[in-house]
Amino acid sequence: MNLLLEFLEIPGNVLLIQGAPGTGKTSLALEILSAMGDSHRVYASTRVSPIKLRIQFPWIDEVIDSMSGRSSKAKSDEFYDLRGSDTDSVLAKIIRLKQAKRRSVLVVDSWEGALRNATPEGCKMLETAILSELDQTKASVILVSEAERKDGLGYLVDGIVTLELSKLDGRRMRALEVDKLRGFRVENQYFAFSLEKGRFTFMNGEYEEEAPTVTKSPEIVMHTTTHYSTGSRKLDQLLQGGVRKGSFFLIDSENSVSPQSLRLLVDMIRSNFVNQGGACFSVSTGSYSSESLAESLRPYIGDKALEERVRIVEFNSQLPSKPWILKPRGQQMRDLAESYKAWDALKETSAGMMVTGISSRPTKLRDEFLRQADYHIKIQDWNGHLLAYGVKPFTHVHGAAFNFDKGYPSLDLVEIV
Repeated sequence: MNLLLEFLEIPGNVLLIQGAPGTGKTSLALEILSAMGDSHRVYASTRVSPIKLRIQFPWIDEVIDSMSGRSSKAKSDEFYDLRGSDTDSVLAKIIRLKQAKRRSVLVVDSWEGALRNATPEGCKMLETAILSELDQTKASVILVSEAERKDGLGYLVDGIVTLELSKLDGRRMRALEVDKLRGFRVENQYFAFSLEKGRFTFMNGEYEEEAPTVTKSPEIVMHTTTHYSTGSRKLDQLLQGGVRKGSFFLIDSENSVSPQSLRLLVDMIRSNFVNQGGACFSVSTGSYSSESLAESLRPYIGDKALEERVRIVEFNSQLPSKPWILKPRGQQMRDLAESYKAWDALKETSAGMMVTGISSRPTKLRDEFLRQADYHIKIQDWNGHLLAYGVKPFTHVHGAAFNFDKGYPSLDLVEIV
């Protein structure tokens, strides 16, 4: 959103929002207007009345009221209902806005509606009135197009974004594609978004950097008599109440997911379990050593719980021994016996155990996990955005992000609706 706002802060820039019906074009235009409170805002609707807009987008009451002159906060803003208006009426309002020569942003929703009753000559006049000499008038323009791809306007505008509605593994997926933003460097062309609660909400990018230091113990999300909590109320809700006791929970992560994101998720689940008296038995992989796993978990649970109720299988015999390390000796039967012994010891000293599998690439073990899993969630990277959805149980796609506002990572999930 910030990129679009910066683009429209430049007087004279024209942004075309295009896409099929129902992709969120009006939502995006209204969200931009809502964020540009320092500018004189004008919304010209050729499709929908203010009453219908209020029904569809309850959150814009104040925005529309201000544009209608009913709000003391922004009486200079305007809302024009141009349904059925002729070309001359539309031209008159646009020319009056340009003559004011004040910092402003004009939304025409939709461009096809504005031209519906116009002659070919009227179309050219309207194009000229809207698109010419904008920089001198200090105005920026947003044109909403009802077409999926509006080739005829492409050469006239400075920026084009296309909204798309598609499927991801049989689930709804929404994306904004930046076709061009003249004068701006666009590092990521695709952005996932949701229309949850009628708001146009961009999904946050995946967590790529080193996680901030954990300064507080995480809030404990309590288990119930029948289910274990994952440490996130939103993830528990996605799983329909958490993980049922005695079941197998599979986290199926794609290779493209950043190690930082996966570690934050797993540490959240482990720490919430250990901090309620549970035990954690982990098998380190080639990506992480036992020392790395322990140091990642330590800030969440403390030294005492780490030594007493955490065991990590470590295959590197050269690493020094630690209370939480369990080293196989390369003798299968003996190693299995040692693992079962450690497992039984943890069960005696803990308030419960939850079996969680983590898979990130196709293997025979993953195939076995898929057969055994009672709960199965998919974690994947989509053009730099972290997405999560349930396979068992079936859920819609959610944008996932971690924030550290409380001194520890918490998981935010926003359903893509």
